[in-house]
Amino acid sequence: MYGFDPEAAKALMAEAGYSPDNPMEFTIWNYVSSDEPETAVMVEALINYWQPIGIDLKIVDSEWGTVRSAYREKNDMIKQGGWGNVITMRSVVDRVRAWAYPDGAGRNYESDAINEAWAAIAQTVDPDEIDKQVQKVGDDRFDNFADIPFFWFALQVTANPEVIESWTFPGTSASKTSHWNLLKAAQ
Repeated sequence: MYGFDPEAAKALMAEAGYSPDNPMEFTIWNYVSSDEPETAVMVEALINYWQPIGIDLKIVDSEWGTVRSAYREKNDMIKQGGWGNVITMRSVVDRVRAWAYPDGAGRNYESDAINEAWAAIAQTVDPDEIDKQVQKVGDDRFDNFADIPFFWFALQVTANPEVIESWTFPGTSASKTSHWNLLKAAQ
């Protein structure tokens, strides 16, 4: 992933034929879910980063039910623009099932390779075999441009050291920041 470098971004955009005079048009669906109140503000901020490098950002304000329905129905709305959501760390195997497998709840990309990998994952408890199959899924998605991240914000947690001595980050978890039971009080 590239870091924040507007001049390098302008050069890449120019190489692709875009500029502030000939902007790339990009639509992003913006909505708020109860556990992601920061999403709307974050999406609005993208205009300030993208407009100067030649991206004309069109924001479509919606709500989660409309977006979720489009994923369930696999209609064209899900391919008309980016997903203005805060993508979170979740169980990889669960994400494979829910996002890619035919019986999953929210499909945004499907392939035989992913379906075969999920079937193999469902037949084993061997972590090395699961890792191998998840890698196949990742390779398939990467090679076929199923996911093209336009921006990424790393999770950050800030705590007052007078109140919180430490928090052991649980790694991939079932939701965003979780496992508050791992907090250690300063006093």
